[in-house]
Amino acid sequence: MNSSTQKWFKEWSNEYDQTLGKIKRHHEMLNIAVEISKVKDGDHILDIGCGTGLLSLKFFEAAKCTINGIDSSEDMLDIWKDKIEKLNFQDHVN
Repeated sequence: MNSSTQKWFKEWSNEYDQTLGKIKRHHEMLNIAVEISKVKDGDHILDIGCGTGLLSLKFFEAAKCTINGIDSSEDMLDIWKDKIEKLNFQDHVN
């Protein structure tokens, strides 16, 4: 990722959830992704471009699964990791 894109995601990381959280269609899309995946207890998921973890959390709501989250934005990953810790899902991420 080039430096201007990295800078943009760094600046957006603290507002990402508030921005996308207000978009009903975004939540519908996440729910559809989880539904199509047919995730079930014990599954292992690779969340590429996990951002702040919005999709990961939807997977956790649907099943007792394990998630590997990767993202090119360290700031977004830090937010994702904070959410995982606050929700006590540390045993379900790699």
